[in-house]
Amino acid sequence: MKFLLSIVLVVLALSLQFASAKPWIQGVDLPLPREVDPESPIVAHPDDCHVFYMFNYPMTCGEELVFNPDTLACEPAENVSSRPECAS
Repeated sequence: MKFLLSIVLVVLALSLQFASAKPWIQGVDLPLPREVDPESPIVAHPDDCHVFYMFNYPMTCGEELVFNPDTLACEPAENVSSRPECAS
């Protein structure tokens, strides 16, 4: 009987501890996610030719490739005519 009572007390103490748990990240102001158009959830980053967004997640094409918004793929810069700023 004492064993069962001690188990109940441990479970109760643990449940009270987790009920008052705080979030893992505190004191950090995270930016709000951008608005996602459900019709076109994949968009190019406005300033960085190597980055695009898939829903709210930034993805990168890497050093040698740039994101082509026409094909929604990472391609060599010379193949991306719709973004002349990415030609260099």
